Amino acid sequence: MKPAIRISRGAFPPEKFDVVREAFAASQAAFEPATRRLRGHRMSYAAIDATSSSIVYVSFWDDVESAMQLGLLPEMQTAGSELLKLGVQFERPIVNHETVWSVVS
Repeated sequence: MKPAIRISRGAFPPEKFDVVREAFAASQAAFEPATRRLRGHRMSYAAIDATSSSIVYVSFWDDVESAMQLGLLPEMQTAGSELLKLGVQFERPIVNHETVWSVVS
């Protein structure tokens, strides 16, 4: 099986930047330990961009099947619900990509 990358993207009103950033950062406390327990999880990044008023959560997995576990994780659903309340609109569907090649430094 090939490694996989899961990408979740969301956009929010520009005036909500500070509150979305705070909530997104706060989600790490519950989300990180839960994600670490999932089979095949390698690494995750949560990022925010003020210019585009968007957030992205990118995670790296052993394979696509492992990446798909994240959508069922209660902590992920809770974090997503909290961000929705703040006006974040998530792109659907969330995509799990099978890798074709990589560059490692």
